Amino acid sequence: GGGRGMRIVWKEEEIEGQFSTAGEEAQRAFGNGAIYMEKYLVEPR
Repeated sequence: GGGRGMRIVWKEEEIEGQFSTAGEEAQRAFGNGAIYMEKYLVEPR
């Protein structure tokens, strides 16, 4: 999907809210609110 349900969280205190928001968006877009979290690499190469 085009980044739907994806969020970059820069501050620890934002994790809970962004996780919830991403799950709700995924549920609306795909009918499944299951999500997972992975580390964002700013400059992977």
